[in-house]
Amino acid sequence: MSIFMCDERTTVTTKAGRLKGFALDSTYIFRGIRYATAKRFEFPKSVEPWEGVKDALYYGPICSTAFVENHQSDILIPHREWMQSEDCQYLNVWTQSIDPEAKLPVMVWIHGGGYTMGSSIELEAFDGMRLSKHGDVVVVSINHRLNVLGYLDLNAHTDRFPGSANAGTADIVESLRWVHDNISAFGGDPDNVTVFGQSGGGHKVSSLMQIPAADGLFHKCIMMSGVTPNFRYPRRGENGRQIVDAILAELGLKTNEVDQLAEIPYRQLSAAFEKVQADLRKQWIYCGETPLPDDFFLSDWKEIGFRPESANIPVMLGTVIAEFAFGVHLPNKHQMTESEQLAALKERFGEAADRLVPAFRKAYPHKPIVDLLYFESCIRLEGQRFCTSRAAASKAPVYNYVFSQEFPIHGGRLAWHCAEIPFVFHNVDLVPVANMGRDSDVLQDNMCGAWTSFAKTGKPVLPHGPEWKPFTAEGHETMIFDTPCRLGVHFDSELLKEHDEVVPTLLMQA
Repeated sequence: MSIFMCDERTTVTTKAGRLKGFALDSTYIFRGIRYATAKRFEFPKSVEPWEGVKDALYYGPICSTAFVENHQSDILIPHREWMQSEDCQYLNVWTQSIDPEAKLPVMVWIHGGGYTMGSSIELEAFDGMRLSKHGDVVVVSINHRLNVLGYLDLNAHTDRFPGSANAGTADIVESLRWVHDNISAFGGDPDNVTVFGQSGGGHKVSSLMQIPAADGLFHKCIMMSGVTPNFRYPRRGENGRQIVDAILAELGLKTNEVDQLAEIPYRQLSAAFEKVQADLRKQWIYCGETPLPDDFFLSDWKEIGFRPESANIPVMLGTVIAEFAFGVHLPNKHQMTESEQLAALKERFGEAADRLVPAFRKAYPHKPIVDLLYFESCIRLEGQRFCTSRAAASKAPVYNYVFSQEFPIHGGRLAWHCAEIPFVFHNVDLVPVANMGRDSDVLQDNMCGAWTSFAKTGKPVLPHGPEWKPFTAEGHETMIFDTPCRLGVHFDSELLKEHDEVVPTLLMQA
């Protein structure tokens, strides 16, 4: 039976004032802590001090979004809904100690959803209690401004909102500043902070290394499915003039009335943006919704390389085997004969199947060859380009992985985008399809153990697996998280090359 506690024993003192959370067994939990305030389109400011004790018992609002959630994938990725507001600068903390001298490693989770949607509590598997308990770390998850609230560039029209195109990312930096200034009250070590995120959260982690204002606020990075080849930050010098002009016209406002965008209701602003942005995007015109390179965010690593200031930051980066295979899967692949599988592959890949099958068999000898139908190469290739560049530019190690576990649904489904999250958070019991008896127990021990050991020391260690060696240009060392886990050396190089040559051709023919 669990024991709940909520009183003076679960109260901490931050720089701005006292906060009361609660404890469940060994874990102290603080929800909905305000880390900043901000007016629309403006950079965040530190919270003002308060008297007395504030409750930190319930989650704070998540950022407003125009996106309507489709819950058809909930069996794969269970979601949660929550109240929305543009006043969304809140974070949550899970910790095993509130002794300021405990100096536990800190892991700050940055959610996905690109720069347009998502939240710190969007997925049930984001709950940080078991990750904190299993790894003896402090877990922090944050909300920040998204979409037009965080990334609409108004600088070509007015000087009232300098940096509006990076306001959402400035929120992230401010949350890290709050962690630096306050996390010792929650037992954390401000000099040992790991930022980790998945998908869009991985992009955000990568961008933090390119922001001078974030220097010294974090010390290790983990990017999960967060480096993609089809994602482009705008070039330095691009601006939001055309998207803002279109929004103003849609709202019936004149150019000199741009300041009114700070006052109109969010739903009205968002609806205008959604109506006009599609035509501009077809012309490859910058529409916001990403950080804009300037003196705050210097630009992507692909544009300017890695800043020397980030050279000592260890990095872990990886992908899943079938990132975006959310469609219908063959329900009986394990009952198919070899010839039936090959026929399905030839229907999809044509004669190229004769090249792909041997390469896939070499990389994944224990999987049915028909899994090639769901295999994804472009994000993994981009991740390896990142690792190669990073290894050459950094004094610190970079570790690469691929998550290739099969799940007991739809006849045996390969890992999809987000499938690794419950294993990292040690939360497989919150995602029904992730429960595979001892296999899932061992896998979540290995992944949670690797993530938290990396946060502690900069070296990931699997409790029940092989040694994870750093990535090198010569070996492309990759940890393969599966049943069982194994370390690969150039294990899928041939497959990636062949697949990358075939799939773009197929897409052009479609």
